[in-house]
Amino acid sequence: MDPPDFGPQLKVKIKERLRASKEGYALGNVGYIVYITEIKDENISRGRIEDSTGQVMYHVTFDAIVFRPFKNEVLDTIVGVSHDQGFFCHAGPLRIFVSRHAMPDDLKDGFDQETSAWVSDDKQVEIKAGCGVRLRLMNVKIEQNEITAVGTINDDYLGLVISMD
Repeated sequence: MDPPDFGPQLKVKIKERLRASKEGYALGNVGYIVYITEIKDENISRGRIEDSTGQVMYHVTFDAIVFRPFKNEVLDTIVGVSHDQGFFCHAGPLRIFVSRHAMPDDLKDGFDQETSAWVSDDKQVEIKAGCGVRLRLMNVKIEQNEITAVGTINDDYLGLVISMD
C-alpha cells in the first residue's frame, strides 16, 4: 500500500486492492480465484514498511471460491477455434486443446476447411466455434499465472453436447 492510502479506510482499501489483484487470476496450485468471499479484519497483519519504496506490505488471509481443474475430470466447454490439428475450447478461464488424435475414429479425418469444423463420417456431428462439447481432461499444466489443459472426446458420453446450427 502506498502512503496516501493510509487513514481511517485503510482496511477497506486493502480489501479492494486484494480483490482487484487476485480475482480472476490463476494462483499456482490453488487454481483460478473466481471470487473472494470473505476477508476478516483480524486476518490482515500489521504492516511492514519496505525501506526502498516507502510502501507498506500486509499479509492477508482470505476465503475464496476457486476453480481448479484435475486430470480425468469431465467438463462441459465451448469451442473457440477449430483447425486441422484439433480445436481449442474454454471452460471459464481454462483453455483446453483437443487433438484430432483424441477424437473418435469417425471424426479424426473429418476437418472441413471451408466451415472450419470437424464433421463426422455420417454428417451427424459437426464441431465448430460456439458449439458445446463435453470432454475429459487428459493433462493439466499449472504455471504461475495460467492453467492450460489437453482433453479428449474419445470416450463414452463425450463429444458434441450443443450444436450451433
